[in-house]
Amino acid sequence: MTEFSSLFGERINAYLEDRVARGFKNETCTRHFIKFDQWVMANHPAETNLTRELIHEWIDSNSTSYSEIAQRITTIRLFGL
Repeated sequence: MTEFSSLFGERINAYLEDRVARGFKNETCTRHFIKFDQWVMANHPAETNLTRELIHEWIDSNSTSYSEIAQRITTIRLFGL
């Protein structure tokens, strides 16, 4: 599994392990979580709660296309469930 630096790291790894166990590929998902983890470390390193405000800020940051935004939304929405 990938090493994550943020306080969400353990939960992200558990989520990714669960996806793989259910037969999903996680390459794209992992790529988005790496970006999320890096963004959290740079902007909110002490954050432990996945709040609506945090999610909106991440989705809006450095998104270059509608496709990128849609992928971020899908990734973080499933993680939040």
